[in-house]
Amino acid sequence: MTDKHHSKADAFREFQAEKEKLALAQGYSLAVAARDGDLEQVRELLKKGAPANWGDSTPLQWACQRGHPDCVRVLLNAKASFLLTHAHDGRNALHYACARGNIECVGLLLSKGAADDTQDLNGRKAFHLAYMNGHVDVVDLLTSAQAKMAAKAEQQEPEHGKTLTDENAIAAGNTRARALLNAHSPSPVRPQSGSAMKRSPSPRRR
Repeated sequence: MTDKHHSKADAFREFQAEKEKLALAQGYSLAVAARDGDLEQVRELLKKGAPANWGDSTPLQWACQRGHPDCVRVLLNAKASFLLTHAHDGRNALHYACARGNIECVGLLLSKGAADDTQDLNGRKAFHLAYMNGHVDVVDLLTSAQAKMAAKAEQQEPEHGKTLTDENAIAAGNTRARALLNAHSPSPVRPQSGSAMKRSPSPRRR
């Protein structure tokens, strides 16, 4: 009886080990496919059960960083999480998309409920990264999204006692928004040297 019990336990451990190896291989392959914008491979791997949230640099983070909106859409529909952050810099998918000015990826993340409420390890939100790198279209999109959130909050909160924070100023399109950001950021928020504010590439027409 004991030998039989051990045999079953060993078989289960072997099964789990093989399952983990498969997930590792599929997860790595999915991350590579997302990084390279290989949409068909992304779809195929997800159909085979590849973990959508595999690794420290997740497939979604790679797709957002490299600017592959089609892959981002498929990954989001497969329940890939935009909340996960990279251990090295504390950034999530929205951080990466905003830093690179990948506006279509930003729009997809926002449409799924992503919010610019997470700071990276340097204390910067996605808005800061978009502004610092001169992606004015992304800044506008984030501002619009924040304004909608603020308007929704105003419908649920009484006006009495409300204060104008730096985030509310941005949402309202206040001209003091950048000054407030500079005042409350860990370091001045300004475009990087040699990086003028510029329009991001227009989303591809379908």
